[in-house]
Amino acid sequence: MEKHAITAAIRESSQEVCEWLNQQPLNRFEQGPQGKWNTSQHLDHIIKTAKLLNKALNYPKFMLRYKFGKPNREVRSREEVISRYQDRLQNIPPGTTSPITVQSYTTQQKPQVLDQIERQNLKLIRTINKWPENKLDQYLLPHPLMGRMIIREIIMWHAYHNLHHLKILKDKY
Repeated sequence: MEKHAITAAIRESSQEVCEWLNQQPLNRFEQGPQGKWNTSQHLDHIIKTAKLLNKALNYPKFMLRYKFGKPNREVRSREEVISRYQDRLQNIPPGTTSPITVQSYTTQQKPQVLDQIERQNLKLIRTINKWPENKLDQYLLPHPLMGRMIIREIIMWHAYHNLHHLKILKDKY
């Protein structure tokens, strides 16, 4: 998947999340199934994931190479990345918590949270666009569930990740 298609997918997925949330009753923002994240916590997770990815992609490339090495395989397709992620999710033991600590927001904070989702994803798109196409395949970043991923893979995953959480919200909230 080329860079322009990945950035378009990130833009579309974050817009889908925000559009769906804008259509939901305000009181659902702080609600969720018993023992699970509420809607605002899913959004906080999406925001924090984008922030972490932004930060990592702005590291000097020599630091990425030094810390995480270099790829020793071909880039996986978007479908392979998604399938692998879904497999890994299925194998998480019950009760395991996310490595990213999430916070709850109030209904009054909903507009700011939606704005943060859009801003962090737009910032990520700008950051990705600074990377030359071929460099996306030459560096690795760690993912807490998937291990080391090639940059192109992790940004494809991010576009899917937004939709993954949207599907959870649509199905269970």
